[in-house]
Amino acid sequence: MVPAEALGELLGLTDAQKTKLRLFSDVIDALNQENFAPTAFGQLKLTDDQMTSIAKGAPVRSVLTPAQLQVLDANKRPGRGGGATR
Repeated sequence: MVPAEALGELLGLTDAQKTKLRLFSDVIDALNQENFAPTAFGQLKLTDDQMTSIAKGAPVRSVLTPAQLQVLDANKRPGRGGGATR
């Protein structure tokens, strides 16, 4: 994956857009640690406050609501400890 800093420059983003991209990238990295399938990201419906907390290092599971935890657990990446079985 292209680092957020380089991607922001490449795309010619504004400073505000670069900040949001870094935040999003940090959240995706944290969700990857949970084996979460990135294709289901929209289903989590994270608030800005939740994204900021996760990006600052709060444990993902401590930030999510019970409904969001269900989405997280139901959308594990196949072949990496969740999802499809062989």
